[in-house]
Amino acid sequence: MIMLFVFQYLKCPVCSGSLDVTAVACACCQIEIKGSFSPHWLTGLDRDQLDFLLTFVRCRGVIRDIEALLGVSYPTVRNRVDQLVDAVERLLGQAQAAAEPSDPRIAVLERLAGGEISPDRAMTLLDALSPHP
Repeated sequence: MIMLFVFQYLKCPVCSGSLDVTAVACACCQIEIKGSFSPHWLTGLDRDQLDFLLTFVRCRGVIRDIEALLGVSYPTVRNRVDQLVDAVERLLGQAQAAAEPSDPRIAVLERLAGGEISPDRAMTLLDALSPHP
């Protein structure tokens, strides 16, 4: 129930910009945690998309059951599924792009820190990325 409440307010009510989550609170004990939290990709879906996703899951993906529950035709259900897939792929693509470092040198250093490449290989890659006069 709380998550549905949060989903309703993902856009700024004044300018419709995206909101940053900076605090969460427990409805039971009233504890509040402040910080900078990355919202889940589901929070990027609008209310209709979330409702349809819930219907899809409840019907276990059986299109015939979704047709009957919503009172719509097969092409309508397929269209809504396609729209939902497009929205999810777009949101996941944005999340992945945000997670990737914008500076390729940082990516090399992260690979070195993670043990993916040797120090010599990191030096070679960093040298290739450095501008030479």
